[in-house]
Amino acid sequence: MRVAVKLREEHGTQIGVSGMALGVDTWWAQAVLAAGMELWAYVPFPQQPAKWQPADQEEWRRLRALASRVREFGPRYDVRLLHARNDGMLLDAKAVTAVWLPGKKDGGTYSAVRKAGRLRLPVIHLDPRRLRTSLPNTEPAAGADRGVRPDYSGDAPTSSAERTRSDASSSAATSCGWQILPAGGDL
Repeated sequence: MRVAVKLREEHGTQIGVSGMALGVDTWWAQAVLAAGMELWAYVPFPQQPAKWQPADQEEWRRLRALASRVREFGPRYDVRLLHARNDGMLLDAKAVTAVWLPGKKDGGTYSAVRKAGRLRLPVIHLDPRRLRTSLPNTEPAAGADRGVRPDYSGDAPTSSAERTRSDASSSAATSCGWQILPAGGDL
């Protein structure tokens, strides 16, 4: 929850977007609400929690009901909708917050982080193994039009350099589980 509070207090973030999956996405949605921010729920399909434990399904329904915006990407399960949901989150973001193990080179989180790199979105990386947060240098490409669907082929640029942005309030985060938009951010 500290990340959500810090983004709200230090960067004026008012909206947090969650992909509503079990685990980090659920935790992020809870953190966004606890920090007093508006929650947007990006749901790949309505049956997303169908195979979860009953308590997890109930929490999903509760969080979805508390969301000020719910965006569904399809009427029924299709693995492509998981990626469409992530793409929707990225296109609505100013930056990405991602919880993932740096050595893991597959899965939805890795895919979303790569796409964020192609979009030149700053990625706030929360490393659960080292309990460290970092922000690599990912300056936006000159003249980038984020309203156009990007070409995601190839590897995303990476950097281990930490950086501080003087215009941090104009950036925000999304994740491979979560997304944050700043106060006054464009959608």
